[in-house]
Amino acid sequence: MNFLADHFLRTITALATILLLAGGMFTADANPQRGIPDNLLMFGGYGDAALVVDKEECSVSVYRKADFWKLESKYPCSSGKKNGDKQHAGDDRTPNGIYRFIRAWNDKQLQRQYGTTTAKLYGSGALVTDYPNFLDFIYYRKTGNGIWLHGVDRNNPQRPPRDTDGCLALPNDEILKLVDRLEPLVTPVIIARKMRWAPSVEMEKLRLEFRLAIDMWRDSLEKGDMLDHLSLYADDFRYRDMDRSEWEAFRINVFDSRTLQSVRLEDVMLVADPEVPDLYLSRFTQVLATADGPVSTTKRLYWRRNEGRRWQIVSEDAGE
Repeated sequence: MNFLADHFLRTITALATILLLAGGMFTADANPQRGIPDNLLMFGGYGDAALVVDKEECSVSVYRKADFWKLESKYPCSSGKKNGDKQHAGDDRTPNGIYRFIRAWNDKQLQRQYGTTTAKLYGSGALVTDYPNFLDFIYYRKTGNGIWLHGVDRNNPQRPPRDTDGCLALPNDEILKLVDRLEPLVTPVIIARKMRWAPSVEMEKLRLEFRLAIDMWRDSLEKGDMLDHLSLYADDFRYRDMDRSEWEAFRINVFDSRTLQSVRLEDVMLVADPEVPDLYLSRFTQVLATADGPVSTTKRLYWRRNEGRRWQIVSEDAGE
């Protein structure tokens, strides 16, 4: 492992030098004065938009990516009555983390589902997030549900900055725009206590480190090299109700039961957690070539970047 670590660091340095001299992977910043929101690292195949919530600023921003990230629109919002990260049901806090929309409601659908009196509180529509996500539920043991981005009561449209039970409330016109611009199960929703910014150079280094780590993960899976594969999983790793030792026994059985012809990773996305330093979510399509044909799965790996720039997985899940 010492040789691998040394080779890992020397490779990063060499690749970083080449890319920086070449001008890097992105040609412009979303904000030249502050840099790029440090969450938006890699975005292969998962649409071209990201929604970023800054709770301290009480704002919702939509970033759009073509050759580079660009701030497309920004709206005021109201968040939970209490400061801090949501921990349990009823604590009146808005969660910090990386989420997705799982469905959208317009005002007529809300009325059919919840009745006129309740539906009017949500204004022109709502976008339902997947809080608690897998990491919230398995790793941090958070509880609660029903965190939405929604409109406001048309009869009382002015809401203070911190006035909800944990949801995010936006002006009705802006919710309607978001419904048209964002893709359920695709567009990431990044909710941060306060948005952090990073220069392009630093983000390039992180991308290179991650590519080396995930390439090692793919290679070891394809070759059936259990030792290298397990070295990428942290001692405090959790998978559903299994700790690392239980999961390791499970994975060894999986390795022994099948032979892979190849492993391909498509549409790799990498997003930095907005609350926990050096924690990252990667999402991709894993295509396993087996004797019975290809098997495709959407995978999510949650990585922690340790001292010495070593990346290890703390949790994982699969499915849309």
